[in-house]
Amino acid sequence: MNHYHWYGTTADFIEVHNHGFEGYTGPSIPHDDSHVHEYQGITTLDDGHRHQYGGVTGPAVPAPDGGHIHAYAGVTSFDDRHDHPYGTYTGPEIPAC
Repeated sequence: MNHYHWYGTTADFIEVHNHGFEGYTGPSIPHDDSHVHEYQGITTLDDGHRHQYGGVTGPAVPAPDGGHIHAYAGVTSFDDRHDHPYGTYTGPEIPAC
């Protein structure tokens, strides 16, 4: 079944500031015996600038409630002479309408 996930985190603290971001993944993409999701966006405005981010989640990780989540990690775009690593897990699946 096609579905999405909410995601959100705060990127690592670099050069006396950090950036937050959140959004919804793209639809599920079959991958091996599981699936992944693409995600992308622009961070919050902090210290006078923003960063772009994006990537592909890891495969589904079973959750105790019977659903699943996905790990995701990466590094923002290089802006204002630096970037920010990030990484965490998505929220549970949200059925597509």
